[in-house]
Amino acid sequence: MRHALGLALVFAVLLGYGVLKVHAHADMIIQLRGNKLVGLPARYSPAEFDTKSLRLTIGKRSKELSPWLKGLFQLPHNLEFSASWYHETSATLPYYLLITISPKHKDFRHGILVALDTLDVLRVYADVLESPGSYREFTQQVDSRDLSTVAPK
Repeated sequence: MRHALGLALVFAVLLGYGVLKVHAHADMIIQLRGNKLVGLPARYSPAEFDTKSLRLTIGKRSKELSPWLKGLFQLPHNLEFSASWYHETSATLPYYLLITISPKHKDFRHGILVALDTLDVLRVYADVLESPGSYREFTQQVDSRDLSTVAPK
């Protein structure tokens, strides 16, 4: 009986850890080296973001940001990339790349969420700093015209 109880306890702990691990999701940081996006799996290669033309290339797809989205890059800014290709996908959250534009010396930042497999814009938002470490998000409505049409490489 003791042995069975001990095994049950070990099983419960391992199961609990597994459940917690499944729900603990964090985006992977993607580095921009020159125009190369480094850190994505090989199936998304080549991966590039041209900071002059604001063209995103993932694998065989390439899109240039629309003039409206390009406007988010006008102020001097810091640029960060992160992505997720290992979460359980859904119709509303496929594998994605997040582009974060943080204007320098401002209390806000913008995010552009792009589907890795199609380069469709999923969401555009602005985060406004309300207090140190606390942001409030404002989501923008977007549609497929917010990126130019897919151009074969």
